[in-house]
Amino acid sequence: MVFDPPFWRATATLPALPRGRVGRLMLREFERYYTDRTVPVAGAPARRRIVVEERLVYAEVFAV
Repeated sequence: MVFDPPFWRATATLPALPRGRVGRLMLREFERYYTDRTVPVAGAPARRRIVVEERLVYAEVFAV
């Protein structure tokens, strides 16, 4: 069995909801990655920088 400990943890205080209302908490995790695209650097047209994109890798909605 492999134990994989959490590397990120957070706590949050949620606002009180009116009676009879149900709230939702959405947790989303994104991954950043380098692309093959480049764009010119402002003020230095001879230089270019690599474009970094994001993609959604996990999403979960919890009723609170």
